[in-house]
Formats: sequence, C-alpha cells, structure tokens
Amino acid sequence: MGRRVFNRLVVEISLAVGHYVSRYALWMYVHELGIDPEQMSVQEAQGFCGVPLRRFLSAQGLRLEPGELRRLERQLCRINPYRADPYDRLARLDRVA
Repeated sequence: MGRRVFNRLVVEISLAVGHYVSRYALWMYVHELGIDPEQMSVQEAQGFCGVPLRRFLSAQGLRLEPGELRRLERQLCRINPYRADPYDRLARLDRVA
C-alpha cells in the first residue's frame, strides 16, 4: 500500500499546483525526511503536511495561496490507499482494451 500512498501524494500535489510535480524530486525529498516512499503510510503522508510540504513546494519554486494550501493539506490527510487512484483506473482500462 505504501507506493499507493506516495502516488496519491504526487497526484494531489500536482492537482493543487496545476501541473505535474517531479516524482523524482518528491521521492528524494520524502526519502531525506527518513520516509521510505515504497512503504509510506497514511500517517506519514499526514505528517508530511505543514512545514515539510511547504519546504518541498518552496524548493520546487511553487507557491500556493493559504486557502489552496489548506485544501491540499486536507486532501493529503484524507488519502485512502484502498481507494483506487487515477493510475489504478487507467491501468484497469488498459487491461480491458
């Protein structure tokens, strides 16, 4: 489930900033925080909110308005690895076609 949590983190941040954020940059940043992106838990994603998220965005030259940042943090706190994310849905469509 860890990779699903990380994938969802990438998707939610990308949607909030309006373009795709670098998976690699986020992967390395999360790893530097002592979190294994392959085994990332929901609690670790929730802990990413606040200062770590703001620092990541800043390091990427990204800025969100306070309301947008709060909305993003709410989304990150509600990550559910058991609910299919867009990657899972697209993968299922490829298998059917």
